[in-house]
Amino acid sequence: MKRKILSVAAFSLGILACDDTNLQAVSGIDTPMSSTAVVSSSSEGISSAAESSSAANSSSAGSSSSEAISSLVSEKSSSSFSSSSKAKSSSSAKSSSSAALKILGTCAPEQDTIVMGKLGSWIFTQTSPADESLAETVKFRWEIPGTYEEKASGKGKTVVSGTYPEDGVFTAKLSIDGGDTITCSEITVRKPKLLGCECNQKSVNTYDDKTEVVWALENCVGENDAGLSKVFWSENVTSNGWTEAKAQVAPGDSLTPEVRAQNGAGYEVTVTCEQYKSE
Repeated sequence: MKRKILSVAAFSLGILACDDTNLQAVSGIDTPMSSTAVVSSSSEGISSAAESSSAANSSSAGSSSSEAISSLVSEKSSSSFSSSSKAKSSSSAKSSSSAALKILGTCAPEQDTIVMGKLGSWIFTQTSPADESLAETVKFRWEIPGTYEEKASGKGKTVVSGTYPEDGVFTAKLSIDGGDTITCSEITVRKPKLLGCECNQKSVNTYDDKTEVVWALENCVGENDAGLSKVFWSENVTSNGWTEAKAQVAPGDSLTPEVRAQNGAGYEVTVTCEQYKSE
């Protein structure tokens, strides 16, 4: 564009020069400065016109460039906003889907009755949905009163155990991913038993017209290491304070003592001793 403007200017200068020469010839006036002034003036005008044109072109180009950049930024922003909105919508959909997931089921003790001091286990059985692997993705919160542990939680924790130091009837509660509380069926915790106790005649000795018989409590075995802790003999014998007792039996009489055996857990069993009959 600038080249075109310069060409037109040069052409105009030629015409002016010619006109000026003719004017000098007719008038006879020698005015070389006028031509120079005209040329200079024309040059300044051309230069000014060129500069204005160049500035206008630069301004137009700059304006067009700014508009293009602005349009590109706007498109990018719109695209980013659209992508962000889609990502958020997708995230919201996933969150909504996760929130809509509800796992249903029941829980019960592994054994209905256990021995005091032993571990009792509770098991959650899923009934809905059919895909049991979904339980691995949600948090289980258990409450197991009566145990040392009292509480337990964790993702996919469908089984929990606790130690019961006292006897009684207990239950457990469970919530899945903050949902409704499930109350489990009951467990019975009993005292450990004393097993195998026997009361046998240990010795028989005759003195004059009376016979002295000694009985002994034997073979008592306690569950869960709860062994024999206390012994209570019946009043018709004399105890040594522990597992033996004696009595004198007259001729023709008979005697059948009893003994109550108790373990550390408070479990008690009554044992009938072997009968002695004097001749």
